Amino acid sequence: MRPVSEKQKQRSGVKCVECGSPAEQHHPLVYCGRQIDEISIPLCPHCHRGQNGTMTQETREKCEFIAIQKNLIYLIDNYEKNDWTQRLAYLGNKLGESVFRFINGKKDISLSAK
Repeated sequence: MRPVSEKQKQRSGVKCVECGSPAEQHHPLVYCGRQIDEISIPLCPHCHRGQNGTMTQETREKCEFIAIQKNLIYLIDNYEKNDWTQRLAYLGNKLGESVFRFINGKKDISLSAK
């Protein structure tokens, strides 16, 4: 794993998205077999590594959902092989989160998985 820059830490935050504790950075998105280094989510060591050294599936999916939601336009522009809106809608329905697509900073339409 490559080190996370200070700029990236500032952009993603320093508090765990699960519990609010001081955090390390987790890279939740994988594209073509490699993690996307430009996108990270802050997680504390307990949430990041879990009880037995592995993250729970629910935490993994929540982090992926947050990462896609925050970086949707960037992902569509730079990683076009994946259907990021479909994945976002799927995770949103699974997690019970409301999902909105933002275009140019404005809420556009609600997405739903089919």
